Amino acid sequence: MVPTMVLVADDKQDAQRGESLRELADAVAARGEAPVVPAFGSAAAVQAAVDRVDGPKVLTPAYVAGGDVASAELFSGFQVTGRGDVYATDPLGAVPSIVADLAGRLADGGWAPGDGVVLAADGGTGQPERQTVADVARMLSRRLGSPVQVGYLNSWAPTVADAVDRLRRGGRR
Repeated sequence: MVPTMVLVADDKQDAQRGESLRELADAVAARGEAPVVPAFGSAAAVQAAVDRVDGPKVLTPAYVAGGDVASAELFSGFQVTGRGDVYATDPLGAVPSIVADLAGRLADGGWAPGDGVVLAADGGTGQPERQTVADVARMLSRRLGSPVQVGYLNSWAPTVADAVDRLRRGGRR
């Protein structure tokens, strides 16, 4: 029996985030490799979604790094130790499919070759998360052939505004 992939994330921050998470779940399901169940929302809503899945399941954080503090806290609340039917994975990390999706969204949103890009990240507390965000920015920059600056929403520098200013000083739109 193929385990069900349960994509887990907090989606309360804004409607666009929730929509993006649902699109991610649809895209993963469309690959046809495993059944996929989205589990987005509050801890109670996510737990209910997990409990509805019969058989083995793999809980997968639906975010790039642990810097998504709300989702990381939500994910860490699941007790999987000692359960033979539930496994947990690390966050998605810097993977080409995420970078390809970002590039596609930028193109759909009006990005043009030569434009700069700001990759905004939550800005958690750990160096591994910061490195993952830097890796995504580097991969996206290579794919686009344009500069990508990271800006953090919380706790780390540079801020998103600093990243925008740096690109504009470099003559980028």
